[in-house]
Amino acid sequence: MNLLTPLNPGIFSVFCFRIWNVSFICSKCNLPLASSCPKICKMATNMDHAMIHVLIASTYTPVCLIPLRGVWGWSLLGMFWSLAIFGILLKIFWKNLPDWFSVTFYIFMGWLSVVAIWPMIQTLQIGALVWIFIGGFFYTFGAIIHSLNKPNPIPNFVGAHEIFHLFVLLGSAAHFWVMYNYITKFS
Repeated sequence: MNLLTPLNPGIFSVFCFRIWNVSFICSKCNLPLASSCPKICKMATNMDHAMIHVLIASTYTPVCLIPLRGVWGWSLLGMFWSLAIFGILLKIFWKNLPDWFSVTFYIFMGWLSVVAIWPMIQTLQIGALVWIFIGGFFYTFGAIIHSLNKPNPIPNFVGAHEIFHLFVLLGSAAHFWVMYNYITKFS
């Protein structure tokens, strides 16, 4: 597949993955800047949490449009982006949304692709599947650590929050590797 072909869904979907990953990281950078103003901090936190939905959907966009294509690809794509919009709306309109619900929803959304495991096995190289699952495990473990707020190996220096972010970076790196090494070279 030539990703330079005009109107190619592949170039759009990989671009989507990259731009939303950068947006997700930028939303994280806003949190320390906003910490001095509680109202702005709350808004930045909500934006950060909303971007998690977008990150999940945009990560699956290239997988849906390039190797899966067809009914499976478009159905999953619609499901992921519908859930992302639903999750964002929940964050906007349900002011006291419990953390456990948000974490459960993120994990559910991230692992929803297992409904298409057979088409993914048929179309993706085993290495791509392995890296997708490795990234999913990193994100899941990070979400669980964040939710439990444990472990805190070096209090006031390295705690659950820092470990959570390490797992997020590892998950992002694993999924970037899939996009770079498998999806963009898919033919």
